[in-house]
Amino acid sequence: MHRSARLRVTSARSLATLSVVVGCASVIAVLVHGPALLFGAMSLGSATTAGTIHEKSRLAPAVFLVDLVLVVVAAVLFFVSEG
Repeated sequence: MHRSARLRVTSARSLATLSVVVGCASVIAVLVHGPALLFGAMSLGSATTAGTIHEKSRLAPAVFLVDLVLVVVAAVLFFVSEG
């Protein structure tokens, strides 16, 4: 594998991993009344960027869906805790 291709794969995987961590932080932020919307947007943006960096990645779309579920869970928790 060429050096730049390896760098793209590594950076895409790193961003995908980071997006899941930030997605989990959005759920935690709802529970501690923090900036959950910011964390949710950052997680979805990181997953999208990972897919843009490495177009043939199978990990990026899967991580995007995981992040989307985490953001929905955070939104549900927000509305349940406010009610």
